[in-house]
Amino acid sequence: MFGFFKRLRRIEAKLDRALALLGQQGEATMTTQEAIADLTAQVAQNTSVEQSAAALIEGLAQKLIDALSAGGDSAQQVVQIEQIAQQLKASSAALSAA
Repeated sequence: MFGFFKRLRRIEAKLDRALALLGQQGEATMTTQEAIADLTAQVAQNTSVEQSAAALIEGLAQKLIDALSAGGDSAQQVVQIEQIAQQLKASSAALSAA
């Protein structure tokens, strides 16, 4: 009878170790899932920033084309181009800060 209880305690100890290992594996899985969620959010944010930057560059390029094709005197064109250059610098600084 004594041997039976001894074997029962060994089985119980093995079950405890198995449950502990399963618990650790579950924690690792949750950490991986959290990391994937964080990475997905970061990719979405980067994509949004890239799309905004592309739209900004396209808009400024169109303003330059419009300023040059508008005709008028060259002094007026220079002023318009300088204003667009200042917008580009400000936008570049804001993008760098992001």
